[in-house]
Amino acid sequence: MMNNIFSHIEYLLYSHDCVIVPHLGAFVVRHIPAEYHAASSTFLPPRRQILFNPELTHSDGLLAASVARRNRISYEQGAAVVADEVSKIKTELSQPEGRCSAGSLGIFMRLPHGAITFEPSRRFFDTPVLFGLPEIEVSTVEQREAALQPVRKSRTLTFPGFMRVAASIILLIIIGFLTTTPVTVNENELHMASLALPGITMPSQESNEVKPIEISLNIAMPTDSVSSHSVISPTELSRRNAGIRFDDADPYYLVVASSESATRARIFMGLHPDVHLETVNNNGNIRVIAATGESPQALRDLHSEKLAEEFPDAWPCHR
Repeated sequence: MMNNIFSHIEYLLYSHDCVIVPHLGAFVVRHIPAEYHAASSTFLPPRRQILFNPELTHSDGLLAASVARRNRISYEQGAAVVADEVSKIKTELSQPEGRCSAGSLGIFMRLPHGAITFEPSRRFFDTPVLFGLPEIEVSTVEQREAALQPVRKSRTLTFPGFMRVAASIILLIIIGFLTTTPVTVNENELHMASLALPGITMPSQESNEVKPIEISLNIAMPTDSVSSHSVISPTELSRRNAGIRFDDADPYYLVVASSESATRARIFMGLHPDVHLETVNNNGNIRVIAATGESPQALRDLHSEKLAEEFPDAWPCHR
């Protein structure tokens, strides 16, 4: 059965920072923060770029589990498909041209001394949090002033224009004298300006004080914790947790979710209050686990018996 594992890798990289291809290497995501390019006056949003590390070859079960889910086969059959695809990639790289396409991820090449290198594509991978953030073009103060400079130089007032402006000002003054109400004039300022004008007083008026209106706003603030979606009895909870263990000495654990943020992992755990969950930090990637075990098969049996309905996409992983 032919299966393109690179499509699985691309899908998994949208929600994981590392996808290991057994006996080949690992595709790792590099986070690039938002930045400003002065040459193009552009703000670039946060991005994620794909790198390849040939030293990470020990399988964590993530890729094989994805292949098994999509093709509706067992985990062992999914692992066999991955191993067959890796063998074909190595065979293609052993040819004289020594090149193998990795789909939209990039291209593998064999160097003259025999080492395998990976050249990533120029595209960037978004996450649901960053999806849709566009590039923003801005202009500096110097650029805006330079754009307005020709307009300012062309604003030269000619004599006919000056006469029109003066006539408009005189007309406005006459209208003001005919329609304005008396105003208070500071006599000291008038004497300083050498103007001898009669004193003008403002008629007394009753003050109209506007009383403020008090308004009460009742706003419900959100709770700090995630509320439980269901309530079960202690007896039912004890029955569900029977046979599930968490032992640090176990070499495998059952992963039900993976996140790059501890906060998002706690939110996920809050959405499943009826199941005992714990977190494991795997090279900066926070994984939520539901049990530990001595072998992958033991965890798969436990998953199908007790946890498949709650976590259908869970997978066993080596520590």
